[in-house]
Amino acid sequence: MDSITSGDVADYKAWLLTDDRTGKRPHMRRGLPPATVAKHLGIAAAVFHDAVRRKLLSDNPFRDVRCPSQVNRERQAYVPVEVVERLIEQAPNAEWRLLLAMSRYLGVRVPSEPFSNLGLRGLGAQPAPHP
Repeated sequence: MDSITSGDVADYKAWLLTDDRTGKRPHMRRGLPPATVAKHLGIAAAVFHDAVRRKLLSDNPFRDVRCPSQVNRERQAYVPVEVVERLIEQAPNAEWRLLLAMSRYLGVRVPSEPFSNLGLRGLGAQPAPHP
């Protein structure tokens, strides 16, 4: 671990962003999605940070690395008010109606798992793909 430099980290980041390591896209020279690269870099940085904290290393080569954005705009979708209103009407109880209304109109984040069995298909909405 102590032989890894900040230059190695920069090379690693570039490799993650540009090369196809999966073999699933041999025709493309595009790397991993930025959010995935950020996750890999964050994990590596945490491992090295812990090594420095334990005095196994004197320096963390990941200290100054800038991670790409973890926002994947391709997964974002606008849900029209009409769809939400139909969901609220068909919700099984007041708790579901409140969750739907708060998440749509107040921007309150709620876990997506409870919504997966609510029956969106009949309402004209496409369920979001799971990662």
